[in-house]
Amino acid sequence: MLINGFLPEGVNLIGGLAGQGKTLFALSLVKSLTSGQYFLGRFQPEEIVPVIYMIPESSARAFKARCRKFGITNDEELFLVRTITEGAPLMLDSPILAEAVKKMKPLIVLDTLPRFNQAEDENDAAANKRLVDDMSKLRALGCVGILALHHSTKSSAEGEMTLENALRGTGDLGAMCDSVYGLRRDRMLYADGGGPMELEVRCLKPRDFEPPAPFRIAASYQSADGSIKSYIDESGDFHLVEAAAVIAAQERAFIKLITEDPAISRDNLAADLGTSTHKVRTLAKKLGYERGSGRHGTWFSKAVKPTPIDSTKQEAA
Repeated sequence: MLINGFLPEGVNLIGGLAGQGKTLFALSLVKSLTSGQYFLGRFQPEEIVPVIYMIPESSARAFKARCRKFGITNDEELFLVRTITEGAPLMLDSPILAEAVKKMKPLIVLDTLPRFNQAEDENDAAANKRLVDDMSKLRALGCVGILALHHSTKSSAEGEMTLENALRGTGDLGAMCDSVYGLRRDRMLYADGGGPMELEVRCLKPRDFEPPAPFRIAASYQSADGSIKSYIDESGDFHLVEAAAVIAAQERAFIKLITEDPAISRDNLAADLGTSTHKVRTLAKKLGYERGSGRHGTWFSKAVKPTPIDSTKQEAA
């Protein structure tokens, strides 16, 4: 496994409708692989893996802005990108790509798959054979995996996600994969951009590994004043959506702990809540709390400004 319990070596596809978070999801995976951090705070990478990301549908400036939000490394030995700014797309049989694969032994991200498919008809299994062959050659050269983003059928917006409706085109695409994941935005919650963005993630094909149960992630949330806030802007990643009862219990416990001990540190809060300091920061932002700076800082609601501490009185005490 490249990411334990989630991403195997080999060919992996992520299917979803246009504009529903596939690139952001892929960047979250890239962040985990190139840094060794847990994916979504839940799935552990087996080891750090270099990534070559090819996205001919984006300019360099726009894509770099997304990478910065996730805090992805600038180390060229770990992360290389090719956008339309660098020139025409490199096909999978490119000698340039072959040399990079030999040197880096990377995961290759194709965003999106049709841009690298030289077949005239994506529904023709025979015509798509070259795509499969090119991927196999890259694997033979040392590529540990390929993560391709692909479009779903329009029917995937309704009913249950399946392997058949998560990937547009010939069924051979799904057959060649070691894993296939479907992404689908919660349409009712999103409300045409008026609400927060949450995605359902479902493993539709696991080859030789136990797949994770379907889960949800959030790119944004609705704050107390009704405005939409971005988890990615605030924390550099998606927020793993847990069961409502678990979230409510954790929020009550947070407020109880800072009420009983307003000076409690983030580290101690994380230990008492059984979570990470990163999640403590996220939880505090969601509930509208901040901690004053310094060793003697205390927790306070953003709606109520804290009384400044007189340093002379503090020293006397």
